Amino acid sequence: MVQSLAAGWHEGREPNREDVAGFIDYARGALTFDEYQVRSTENAARIARTAGTL
Repeated sequence: MVQSLAAGWHEGREPNREDVAGFIDYARGALTFDEYQVRSTENAARIARTAGTL
């Protein structure tokens, strides 16, 4: 998990709390891959709206 987060960081992505929580939930089996993708997409859209890019 740390390597995956670090790889994103090296590409310029700074994970927030929601990103990490979703990733952990997926890794421990609390979310399916589809649920994880939906959650990630919703978080990204919320961040974009907040930043005024959407």
